[in-house]
Amino acid sequence: MVTISDVAKAAGVSKAAVSYALSGSKKVSKKTREKILNVATELNYIPNKNALILRSGKTHKVGLFITYFSGSYFMYLTESISKACELVRYNLDVHIVKCHNARDMISEILYSNVDIAIVLYRFNEDDEKYLADTVFQKGKSIVFLASANCYDHASGVVINNIGSFAQMADYLYETGHRKIVYLGGFENTDERERYEGLKKGLKQHNTNIYDIWDYADTDPNEWVGFQITNSHCKKLTYIPDAICCANDPIAIGCIKALKSVGYNVPRDISVTGFDDLIPAKLCGYKLTTMTNPVSEMGKLAVAEGIRLLDPKESGKYTVIDSHLEKGETVAIRV
Repeated sequence: MVTISDVAKAAGVSKAAVSYALSGSKKVSKKTREKILNVATELNYIPNKNALILRSGKTHKVGLFITYFSGSYFMYLTESISKACELVRYNLDVHIVKCHNARDMISEILYSNVDIAIVLYRFNEDDEKYLADTVFQKGKSIVFLASANCYDHASGVVINNIGSFAQMADYLYETGHRKIVYLGGFENTDERERYEGLKKGLKQHNTNIYDIWDYADTDPNEWVGFQITNSHCKKLTYIPDAICCANDPIAIGCIKALKSVGYNVPRDISVTGFDDLIPAKLCGYKLTTMTNPVSEMGKLAVAEGIRLLDPKESGKYTVIDSHLEKGETVAIRV
């Protein structure tokens, strides 16, 4: 088996120089590094990653920490983070964790042995600050994807859920909709913010959400949208002008339920979603929705994590806007 000593001898340099070249250190010149790497390739040298980690103190790994993995949103998010990692020669580990407080998350992050933690979970502000400070003290960086704050040593990269649904509220109102129902849950931050955005947007037009069709502690998928809508349709004392859904799968399930009981979409009831990802592309019609900039979110998260590995850098808060995608599921009622 080829050793680091063999590479050093063949390249005519010291073992330390080989170590520097393999770890990307600037202690050797670009010309020397290229020479050593070429020799290593010719000899089919396989670096000992554990030794490299010990020498550099870095694992060159990014960890994505989420509480569950379901649907196209997580697929797009993971894919965008993975591609961004490849560009900077980092590996991605995905961790599905059950954390109830900051200490649990700290344990998960430190045990995972990553350099950068990207966390899709919202803690209270005190816990987030404690988590950010502790991770920084351990020489790692952290980026929050569901936080309303940034900290001295942690960044936040979030989607503008409130602005997105305020924009949808404007569109529905401008197209003549007044009895607007919100179909969504309140268990996660995104859905709560989307509800607040719809409420805020309608308030600008001196009107309110007409009704709320919610569900408790469940994965917001197509089947849930179908069940909730079907249940409400059986006892309706009014016909909504529009049903504004928390995401596209919910909207697609809602439309199927409405059609199953004889309503025409959008002639009788308009329906909107949020995401514009795979479900919306494959549903067979053009859904009126808000685009989810999840790919941009993943790229920015990795870039922020890399930047914050420099202890001199400070955290910052980035809000990414989405835009309205007008489709076939909203009628003009004016």
